[in-house]
Amino acid sequence: MNIENFKILLAIYVCIAPISCSDNNKPEEKDTDEPVRYSEAVENYNYSIGTQSIGPSYNFTKDTKLVETAKQILLMGSNILKITLALEGYGLPKSDYTYSHELFEKDASFKEILSMDFRYYLFWVYAPKVPGFMDGMTQQELDDEYENMYKLAEYLLQTCNGTGKSFYLGHWEGDWHLLNGYDGSLITADATRKESMTAWYNIRQQAVDDAKSANPGSDVSVYHYCEVNRVKDAMDGKERIANTILPNINVDYVSYSAYDALDGTLSAKLNYIESKLTAKPGITGKRVFIGEYGFPIIYENIATNTTAQQNNKSKAFIKSALQWGCPFILYWEMYNNEIDNLGNPAGYWLINDKGVKQLVYYTHNNFYKAMKQQVYKYYDQNGHLPSQAEYLENAVKHFDNVK
Repeated sequence: MNIENFKILLAIYVCIAPISCSDNNKPEEKDTDEPVRYSEAVENYNYSIGTQSIGPSYNFTKDTKLVETAKQILLMGSNILKITLALEGYGLPKSDYTYSHELFEKDASFKEILSMDFRYYLFWVYAPKVPGFMDGMTQQELDDEYENMYKLAEYLLQTCNGTGKSFYLGHWEGDWHLLNGYDGSLITADATRKESMTAWYNIRQQAVDDAKSANPGSDVSVYHYCEVNRVKDAMDGKERIANTILPNINVDYVSYSAYDALDGTLSAKLNYIESKLTAKPGITGKRVFIGEYGFPIIYENIATNTTAQQNNKSKAFIKSALQWGCPFILYWEMYNNEIDNLGNPAGYWLINDKGVKQLVYYTHNNFYKAMKQQVYKYYDQNGHLPSQAEYLENAVKHFDNVK
């Protein structure tokens, strides 16, 4: 995503009637009703594919942009929500807060999304008291970073105890932080920044691990992730997070903002990231997921010209990520966030700025319907949920069979 849209680092079961709008892209047989509810176990299963709401540029109801987009993601059938822990990204009133967890205490919209029927939450988290790691980190800044992450993890472990929810705490595209801008031509990264970023990751991970150790009775899961976005550069020998920092940190997961893998090279890049991970006892399965991918209608060299092209490319990408085993595959995004200098939207959306659900929206919606039915039947016949490997095999078959 364009860094100009994130100068201020945008860090957050109720259902509403569908937005009153024209669904001109909707085939008649794909009408979206209120989602069918299955057993709690089936509803809480990780269906892998999802979307996010960060900096939406429009909305249609009296709800805040954060709440409205979260409700639309639920209505689409997803139990995954990725947001940013910052008021600015949703046009919410300014409020003074010292620690990230205070957003859930002081802002009604953040408090509401935490009570919704999402099972998996992914947050961009930046400590309000810490200016960053670009010029190195003092011990006080490291202490403040630790305290912010610890308090957030502790809050989620304690406040959401009894819900079984899972939280993934991370950040936006880290290679741009490492390079301090959009200069992808740089061969080497600043030595001070590499050192301080490594310390930043390790202190955040330590905070999460310590909070979990201090709350052993909670049924909430909290994890820490870093996000990479210049993997091709790393594979070409340039200094990036994947090849210079990732081998020296012990993060739980890695998110991949995968715009440099939209050309059919996803598996090779995922394998490369995975090869740089340090072991993490206690976490099973793949630890690299897709934090962002998308095919906008009008944007730079990855633009698509029609909603059909956008949809077909998305389906091919999802299938490839499922085949590899990504635990999350997150489309950018529910409502478009990027506007050019002439006021034109880039077209990163599932529902556009006229309220029209796109074909790729129905790809997600129909996927949830089909896979929840499959998981329900498996659960009903076997008395337990399918393994992730079994599920992913059937999810790939779903995309083999859809047009």
